[in-house]
Amino acid sequence: MSNTFFFHHGWKFRIGNDFPIRKAVEGNRDAACREVTDPAYRDDDWERVALPHTFNGGDLFAVPIEDGGSGQKRTTAFYRNVLEIPPEHRGKQTLIVFEGMRQTCYLYVNGRLAGMYEAGVGPFGFNLTPFLKPEGKNGITVITDNTSTRNIPFCGAETPNRPDA
Repeated sequence: MSNTFFFHHGWKFRIGNDFPIRKAVEGNRDAACREVTDPAYRDDDWERVALPHTFNGGDLFAVPIEDGGSGQKRTTAFYRNVLEIPPEHRGKQTLIVFEGMRQTCYLYVNGRLAGMYEAGVGPFGFNLTPFLKPEGKNGITVITDNTSTRNIPFCGAETPNRPDA
């Protein structure tokens, strides 16, 4: 029996429409003033999407991408979902794997930062095991930042380059 299960569906999405990330998080609090990373945050009015998802797909291929002058939307975006570990997977290590994310990913599980990755579009993953409740609902929040530019000699994302990223 496979130890793999898929978590592509049931995601909710919202453009942060602000930068830096802290400003986008502050500007997207819910009616009770909760941040998007709070498991109790109300995301009822968010767009429903499946992953993989490209939020700027409409403008992504409209013109050749030349950072600083292209029409590609550069901003913060939020994704949220609820993960319930299937009974046959409880007590086992749980990893989440992304096929890629442009450019930076902050992953929160039950309101706690579980990982950060900023190496662009390559596949990556995180071990969720220490952050999960084995039974019941687990709030998963992904905050993305695609404001990095390729036309400068360093990463222009909100977080600095790290040797281990």
